[in-house]
Amino acid sequence: MALAITSNQTREFVLSRERNKPQEKATVFIVRPITTDDEVWMTDYAAKTGGVPLGQAMHRLVPSCVVGWRNFQREDGSEVECVLENNRLSDESYRAIARLDRIELTYDILNEGSVGPDVVGKSASQRATSGANSKPAAPAARKTKG
Repeated sequence: MALAITSNQTREFVLSRERNKPQEKATVFIVRPITTDDEVWMTDYAAKTGGVPLGQAMHRLVPSCVVGWRNFQREDGSEVECVLENNRLSDESYRAIARLDRIELTYDILNEGSVGPDVVGKSASQRATSGANSKPAAPAARKTKG
């Protein structure tokens, strides 16, 4: 049976390297499904070019789909504030996420969305495990600018 998704439904995602940490210490990203605009962009881009480069997908999807986090800290132990501008991660918040973590988030976002399996050069089976540790999230408190 197919399950319906709504655009405001969020889930929690823990990076693979954080999954062995106690739950209260692991960084948790709050992620929502791909927007219709993002899905149309990816589908059109893939149809024209045969695929979507990972960097393009990452730069578009992470700011659009990550709407909050918990336990995300700098080296000095201070919390990184999640700032949304126009319902998207601010550039500063986006840049706070390490590139390899943005890549893992991108694959998770694609796995949970309804984009075709080879859009970013990996098969669905290669991406299938990236969403295995996602679970529905409680509504996250968000700070919004703009």
